Amino acid sequence: MKKAKGAGLDTNVDSIIRALNTTAPQHIRVERNYYHRDGRPDITIFGNDATKFIVIVENKAPGGLETNTSKGIQTSRYNRILEQLREVRGVDKRCALAIFLTPEGKKASDQSLVPLSSHELAVSMLRAIDTTQTSSLEIQYLARAFLITFDWLNGGT
Repeated sequence: MKKAKGAGLDTNVDSIIRALNTTAPQHIRVERNYYHRDGRPDITIFGNDATKFIVIVENKAPGGLETNTSKGIQTSRYNRILEQLREVRGVDKRCALAIFLTPEGKKASDQSLVPLSSHELAVSMLRAIDTTQTSSLEIQYLARAFLITFDWLNGGT
């Protein structure tokens, strides 16, 4: 179980995983570069049924740096975005998570974001595919091929 501190609160990754597993796919919305006055996180995932959740992902390329604008450091702005979205949408604090995704798993300036390497993401998703019942083996094979390629391109084994 991996935990991250966010605004004095423990955010439990397992709560997000449970929410994802119990949310029907039609109630999950994924947005690239979600617009918010404080910034545009690379990926924002919303769960919109009885088990509401929000996941913000900032994805950095190898050697990528956090930006610093007049509104502050990028990851601090994204943490503010997460908190504002959580409050507006009525999402439980344990079901709101910000991830800092880098090839190496580097830590963000704002320690409330969970550091995750591309390899850890790919391995976790491959495990989830292997343990999830799916009606289509074709989708399962396609997802596995994508994740293995993603991992390899990002320096994984």
